[in-house]
Amino acid sequence: MKVNTIYVSTASLVVALLFMFTGCANEFKDQQTIRSENKSVSDSVKIAEDAELRATISRQTEALKAERDSVAIVQQGIAIGDLRFGMSEKEAWAAINKMREGDSMYKVGAYRYHVSPSFNSEGQLYYVTMRTTPVNASEIDEKVTPAIEDLITIIETKYGPAENRKWQLDLMKFKTSTVQIMGKWAVGTKRISVGSFKESSRSTYCAYVWIWDEPMQMLVENAQLKQEAGAQLEAAEKF
Repeated sequence: MKVNTIYVSTASLVVALLFMFTGCANEFKDQQTIRSENKSVSDSVKIAEDAELRATISRQTEALKAERDSVAIVQQGIAIGDLRFGMSEKEAWAAINKMREGDSMYKVGAYRYHVSPSFNSEGQLYYVTMRTTPVNASEIDEKVTPAIEDLITIIETKYGPAENRKWQLDLMKFKTSTVQIMGKWAVGTKRISVGSFKESSRSTYCAYVWIWDEPMQMLVENAQLKQEAGAQLEAAEKF
């Protein structure tokens, strides 16, 4: 009887242990299932959040592009200040004199500039340059570079970051009658370049701004090429 009692007790213990292990195994499986389901839900939420974030960024990018395009449409016809592309010489010079406010130069930011307009064969303004008073090489760091940096900051405030931005003039690459461009902008059909120019006559330097209407500039260049080609043909006939 004792043996049977011990046998029964042992069997009961084994059964109990089996039930316990089975229960633990099932509980472990249930926990794994819950974790798997939670991970699946978490992954789905993350995917949805990522998709929404991408959609938000896309909307913001499109809105920013639309805003810049609208600014470009408004601003592309304006050269600078009161000067507009297509003005007659009389209108352009009247605008320049108004911008100068009785001075011989036009003040932009912390510096003053000589303004020079250019007109096409029909007498329409298509190109404007501005330059500081020329200085010797020894004054570049004091008067030219700061003016360039000031201009770039002003233009970037209005039109955004410059293309092909450079941070320092390379005097070793400066040759007579050459330019170094430190930043560029495309605003609709308007183009702006800021840099420095070395004058041929006195080896002097100045901060320079070139502003032009791209379609009008191309027409002028094409007309010049045709004129040069015609002159060559005429010369060839005389040879």
